[in-house]
Amino acid sequence: MNLKAPIYFSTGLTEKANHYYKLFITWTNQKIRKTFVQRNMFEFKHIKAFDRSYADNPGPMVMRSGSCYNTVYLYFRWCLRRLGCCTQVIMPGYCVQGTIGHKILNGQRKLELEGRSTLEVKLQVEYMSFSAHADAKGIMQLIRMAEPGTCCWFTERPSRWSIDCHMPANGETATSLKLVSSEQALKDLGLNEHQLRFTCRVQLQDQSPEQETLSRVYTHLRSVLKGFSVQLLPDGTVMVESILIKVSSSPEDPDSKTLLLSWSYQDEDLGSFLSSLLKKGLPAALC
Repeated sequence: MNLKAPIYFSTGLTEKANHYYKLFITWTNQKIRKTFVQRNMFEFKHIKAFDRSYADNPGPMVMRSGSCYNTVYLYFRWCLRRLGCCTQVIMPGYCVQGTIGHKILNGQRKLELEGRSTLEVKLQVEYMSFSAHADAKGIMQLIRMAEPGTCCWFTERPSRWSIDCHMPANGETATSLKLVSSEQALKDLGLNEHQLRFTCRVQLQDQSPEQETLSRVYTHLRSVLKGFSVQLLPDGTVMVESILIKVSSSPEDPDSKTLLLSWSYQDEDLGSFLSSLLKKGLPAALC
């Protein structure tokens, strides 16, 4: 790498992550697994663990700290040591609300130190848009390929694509709603569809038995409704699309027949037409 300046990293989570990468090389992509035959890419020769005593070394230093949070010790140390010098703090990316980096970016120039003493910030403060996510390219490629309807975003800013994006805080629940058909919704919930049906009674004068009257109604409707499905069912009913027609009579007046029509909301127009048609009676040729 031809490095001439030392690089240090703060121990803790970074050290643990590198340790597991060394142990489980299969977690990595194909390129790294191929390189592993010659050497382990996570054995860094030029990067060492940081010691606090290095903060007083002479010469220029660059610290990359997440929101000035984990290595705030260095920040305070350099502020106290280099006041009046051309010292500058650069925030490379988004700083979470409540962190020191967020406060500095928003103009706060007095910070509270340990022991409730305050430190006046005299550094030059600059903001630079930079993403240090190692697998950002892979994440973006995955989203493009999958084309999801919704994303849960656990990084600093939402997606710039036309995708619904949720950014839940710790402990919050993100709910994504999707549009499905009514049939699918009932199936998913294990519910039965509630049907709204209309009924109508039509009085007919016919001396024939109920079954014969029903057959005449069936023949009449088939001749009138050419483009509709008209069926004579074995249970003694006539069905026109979703409309059911039954015939009943009273023992006191067997010549008076009652036609009971029942139809769904979707066939309301057809049901109204049939009730008006049957109220006119059956043709003489059928009686």
